[in-house]
Amino acid sequence: MNFSISELDLTVNPHLLVKFRGLRVPCPKCGKKYQYFCRVCNIDLLPTLCAQFNIPAAQYTIPEITLPIKTTILLSELEDYESSSIPFISCLPVSNLQCKRFNDSFNDVEPNSALLMPGPDSIHVSELPNSVKNLYIIDCKWYQCSRLLQNSPELNKLPKVVLNNYTSQFWRPHGRKFEGCLSSAECVYYASKELSLRSGSNSGSGGNGSDGNNTLENTQGKNIDDLLTYYANNILIVKRYLFGRNIKHINKDRESRVVYENWEEIKKGVEARWGSLEGEEEGKDGQEEDIQ
Repeated sequence: MNFSISELDLTVNPHLLVKFRGLRVPCPKCGKKYQYFCRVCNIDLLPTLCAQFNIPAAQYTIPEITLPIKTTILLSELEDYESSSIPFISCLPVSNLQCKRFNDSFNDVEPNSALLMPGPDSIHVSELPNSVKNLYIIDCKWYQCSRLLQNSPELNKLPKVVLNNYTSQFWRPHGRKFEGCLSSAECVYYASKELSLRSGSNSGSGGNGSDGNNTLENTQGKNIDDLLTYYANNILIVKRYLFGRNIKHINKDRESRVVYENWEEIKKGVEARWGSLEGEEEGKDGQEEDIQ
């Protein structure tokens, strides 16, 4: 079970985003130049791009996103945040997504929470009890997870949930390849989709719950597919870029390899959904983006 870019219910057409590739504008807060969004301040730069190039912003307005459950990303201070997949979603208008930093431990745990973490007692995320109001997702290398849980008894004793039968669409493993591993952005997306379906939503833009209480029994989420706006765009850019240079995989070391050889299949689906770009040259996209 994996998302297909051509089947995502995206408000902003990914082909429209391509015209901005390679263009960097200064963040209004920190002044650093980035494509699409600032990875330091978590600010969407599409409005700035539209203003700079006199492009009507209506087609590039990403709507407010509501997850079926409040989600907290725990970010390791030992990691380079700009290299994480989280900035691809934290820059978006998500009403109930927050990020917190940790070093060796994290015990400031909210009540009625669960932790996305495999283990012998883990249950599937769709089986979360209605009393759970917050889902923790850890964004760090696997060896740091073990140390974090050892040093964080309050976090470690939370009920644990897992996502099954998913494979990453775009993930660069750290050191070793773990079958079934996902990027942190994909974890947020798939957990939200599972819980949204459980709550009765039938699409990525499912309605909100009836009374606004953040429990699984009454919250379906809203515009969940839009969570992957920049993530999906980056997949298109990188895979097209590498295909144009006949690069089928990238070796990080002898045991971890990421395959990029399905660009033609992705392109066919995207063009059937949104059409092709005139004058587009494959493999001419400039510098590829990093993503974990």
